Amino acid sequence: IEDVLRDMFPMDEISEVKKGQRGADIVHTVTNLSRAVGSILIESKNTNAFQPAWIEKIESDMHEKNITMGVIITYTLPDNPFEHINRGIYIASFSNFKILLPVLRQSLIKRFNFERKEENKHEKAVRVYDFFKSEAFALQLRKLIKLHNAREEMLEKEKSYIQKIWAKRRSH
Repeated sequence: IEDVLRDMFPMDEISEVKKGQRGADIVHTVTNLSRAVGSILIESKNTNAFQPAWIEKIESDMHEKNITMGVIITYTLPDNPFEHINRGIYIASFSNFKILLPVLRQSLIKRFNFERKEENKHEKAVRVYDFFKSEAFALQLRKLIKLHNAREEMLEKEKSYIQKIWAKRRSH
């Protein structure tokens, strides 16, 4: 599985969890533009009977390592392999995990980009708010108000002058 993942995702980090260490078999760290965007915990089971206890174990390992997605790759699938998707746990066979992992990888990239975009929205809003509170903005606003008032004053004078001329013409 490790070799397949390394071939499929050469830019990602594929780390074997050493035998005897607590955790699953592989941690697949997804990278996008040389930046880690998330990880997938992978457990492989080479037995002929699916054990429900695997779900609890991978969920515990995911929680311990702060990883949101886990994949159990097994020869024998449970009756409902999609039952635990809402917990971030996916179950695949040895023949179809190559289809599942690119989808999960892309989903991590999309989620990361969405979160970053949302984060940037907040930063932009804070910067705009800070600008509106700044002395530089107040100075620009005062300058604009002065220009507007001067223009209004000039228009009033022009209006008054034209009204005087109009009044003279009417009186003749």
